[in-house]
Amino acid sequence: MICPNCQSHNRENAKFCDECGALLRPALGEDDSGTLDFDFSEIADASEARDERDGAASGCAPADSGSESVVEQPADPHVSDAEEDGAARSGRVGSASDAPSPAPDAPASVRFLSSSADATARIDLSGLDASGYGLSEFGEAVVSAAAAPRPVWNDGRTMEFPRVADEEKPRSKDFLASDAKKKRLGRGKIAIAAIVVLLALAAIAGAVTYQMELWGGRTVPDVTGLTQSEAQTVLGEAGFNARALQVKSDEPEGLVLVMDPEAGERQSTGTEVIIHVSTARIVPDIVGETREDAERLLKDEGFASVSFSEEKSDETEGVVLGVSPAAGERAASTTEIKVAVAIPYTVPDVSGKSAEAAQKALEDAGYRCEIQYSYSDQVDNGTILGCSPSAGSKLESGSTVVVNVSKSRGAELVAAVQAYVYKGQHLAVGGVSYEVQSLTGVKYIGNNQTSVQFVGKPFVSFLGETLSLSARDVEAVITWTESNTVSSIS
Repeated sequence: MICPNCQSHNRENAKFCDECGALLRPALGEDDSGTLDFDFSEIADASEARDERDGAASGCAPADSGSESVVEQPADPHVSDAEEDGAARSGRVGSASDAPSPAPDAPASVRFLSSSADATARIDLSGLDASGYGLSEFGEAVVSAAAAPRPVWNDGRTMEFPRVADEEKPRSKDFLASDAKKKRLGRGKIAIAAIVVLLALAAIAGAVTYQMELWGGRTVPDVTGLTQSEAQTVLGEAGFNARALQVKSDEPEGLVLVMDPEAGERQSTGTEVIIHVSTARIVPDIVGETREDAERLLKDEGFASVSFSEEKSDETEGVVLGVSPAAGERAASTTEIKVAVAIPYTVPDVSGKSAEAAQKALEDAGYRCEIQYSYSDQVDNGTILGCSPSAGSKLESGSTVVVNVSKSRGAELVAAVQAYVYKGQHLAVGGVSYEVQSLTGVKYIGNNQTSVQFVGKPFVSFLGETLSLSARDVEAVITWTESNTVSSIS
């Protein structure tokens, strides 16, 4: 069973709480008249149990429980004194039949009385709901310790009224002091006040003299944005020594950009103040420098946009040939600096080209071309066999490159036959003279010999007269010399 007072758990059939001693199941009944019978004997037993426990805790004996106890609630303003006395003599406070009806805006009065003859009192609960202060006013909500005590409904339609403890009486204190002590305290307060005033005056004087720069050094003036000469003058008048450092900048030349110590700081007289004065960026003279040195010099000058290009030259490979903008010009850090770097001339690769195409490529690369033929029947006629110096070789411009071109002996002699045998030519084959009508075939057979087929008319000359016969097919073998002249025809 749960105690309605302290919410602790107890035995199922316990009458009093084992923790706080509160009544768990007071004898409370209801008759037909709407009144409740309240057995004060159990409340007395509960009170005695609590008093004994409280006394044991505080070291005091429990109060006498044999005396008559009266539990009284505030009187109903609508019930007269005579009615209350009559109710007290009858052992109950009103009934449903003889009590006047309470006003709708005020609760019914409830009064508990007990006597030695009868320990049971009757409580008149009629009209509580009608008064607007119904039984819900005495609900099961837990009342906080700070609120006024309120009754709590228990199981079985019983009701417990919490006990109101006596308030602790304030302890008395002695605030009396001797006159001598009061005087000493007064003099001490005056002395402390005087010291505080003097300290405040001293602090104010120190602050004022510090602001007047009578001690603690002087304030460094702000000279940023001034010219170098103006800044040196201002700092000198303030008692400081100025030292200028030149700094590359895109700002107008000659202005103070930064100062160290910073403006507003307090420094002793004679302190050196370093001022950083802007100076223009100048394109350095990097012609003749290596590419690595040119990059370093441009970076030191503060140029962030630098591009390099290669240019064929007979100069040493990798040296700077030129720069744009030109060396010595002023430029901002964002200006693009273009640098030309030398690379050597090299022989181009002309393999797979014709002799004419190879010659043009070499001339475009800055070289002169010389073609030499080499006989070979292993490749097609006119194939580039190589060049000297070889492709990729570094060679000064204007030099001669020899190109070796393949030449077929057969192709050469075939061309020679085509140029030698033509229509109208007289050829003697096997002792018979023929007038060539047309060339029908040419073939190289090796060893400087070619086979030739043509249509010719045989003819005979006699006494200055020429006698021609019918045309016929003729085949002959022509032997050639190394200089491509006809050695014999058979």
